[in-house]
Amino acid sequence: MAERITFFEFKDALDQRTMSVNKVGEYVHIDPASPIPKLIFRGDALRDKPAPDYDVDREVYNFTREKRSAARASAAPSSGGIKSIVAEGDSWFNLPEFLMPDAIADCILDNGNFDIDNIAYWGYTLAEILEEREHITVMRDNTPDIFMLSAGGNDLQEGLAEKGYIHQYDSGRDPDDYLTDEGIAGYAQIATGYAEILTEVTGEFPTVNVFCHGYDYPRPLLYDGTYIGQYMRELTERPFPCYFPRNELSNSNLV
Repeated sequence: MAERITFFEFKDALDQRTMSVNKVGEYVHIDPASPIPKLIFRGDALRDKPAPDYDVDREVYNFTREKRSAARASAAPSSGGIKSIVAEGDSWFNLPEFLMPDAIADCILDNGNFDIDNIAYWGYTLAEILEEREHITVMRDNTPDIFMLSAGGNDLQEGLAEKGYIHQYDSGRDPDDYLTDEGIAGYAQIATGYAEILTEVTGEFPTVNVFCHGYDYPRPLLYDGTYIGQYMRELTERPFPCYFPRNELSNSNLV
């Protein structure tokens, strides 16, 4: 357990960059009530209450991104001639390193075979990526060889959390008919958002290679239903059947 400090002490250490990344992880954790990855203060971390307008999730993201950028800059002189990547997206590409395993883009960075500018934000929705379009600004500054995109999962998760995407379980309902009109519209919006991003990227940077992260079959029971399973469970009165051996669930990295 970390030594309890005041909110000002935490904020000052983060602002001045005198706190290590691992130390930050002793004061924050993933909000269990949030449908998307979001950092909040641990209940026993501070001696007092944080300022009501302080966004610790954003501040920690900025801090970790700055650390990553500094590490990338220091490695740049020895990385000449390798392919460059801009990675835009969500938690598949960027996770708080002190709480979770490395995300895909972080693994690529650690691999050392690519120069990767990872601007992904673990809690970002596709709608937010579209609104900010930071990837376009970054790519205009230095056109990469590769553009990577992972998005839509948080949009889907929020839609499920609001209980508007899936019908209540009914033994007479065909599996293909469980999406509500709102759910169908949500999926269509994600598809439209992808098309918009990729059309803009390939139109302005026609030589850039594009890779998108995709999902395999959904596994609602993974990690005891922490992800989509918790919302699906609320829509049925019967317990979920378990299709996968327990050891396979615990060892899987699919969510």
